[in-house]
Amino acid sequence: MQRAKEKTANAAASAKSIMEKANAIVEEKVERMRTKDLLLKKEMAIDKKTATELNKKVAKDQNANARHGGAQGYTTTGEPEYSTAAYDPSNDTIGGGGGGGGPVLFDHPTVKTQDPSFPC
Repeated sequence: MQRAKEKTANAAASAKSIMEKANAIVEEKVERMRTKDLLLKKEMAIDKKTATELNKKVAKDQNANARHGGAQGYTTTGEPEYSTAAYDPSNDTIGGGGGGGGPVLFDHPTVKTQDPSFPC
């Protein structure tokens, strides 16, 4: 009977030891995952901060360029989209017969559909 009690106590101690070891392994893995998660969150925060600072710098540069160079639109080729020179209507030619060397307005919809004898 004594021997059976010893075997039972040994089995219980062995099971308890195995469970404690398993718990320690699980806790260690959880701690590693938490550390990786914290490092990842910290790295993401740094990346977000860097991106925000970069966006601020770009905005400041654009504002400075607009203040010093005037507002201009640009096409994809880098050429100005429009001119800042004053408009001179005497340079426009309708039907090729008017003033200077301005744009010819043959393709304008009102030129095609308008009766030349109509006063307006």
